[in-house]
Amino acid sequence: MTETDATRLAAAARALEETKAAQRAMIAQMRAKLNALETALGDPTPVSPFAPLDPPAPPDVAGARMATAASGSRYQGRDDVLL
Repeated sequence: MTETDATRLAAAARALEETKAAQRAMIAQMRAKLNALETALGDPTPVSPFAPLDPPAPPDVAGARMATAASGSRYQGRDDVLL
């Protein structure tokens, strides 16, 4: 290997390390932004801003009654059947 080749190889190695350092810095910035967004969003299932604060009760229908029950057939510990 000639001196010129060694110089080029050393320059390429420095450039590679600089690129890796820049990528690590970008990853750190992206992680910080992601953490900030997750903190700002809070609840993973937010309520629509258009949803009423106090939803109205459904009207009574003559001759019909509705009830829910926890059968355990689909979900454990919560109502999963509408009668």
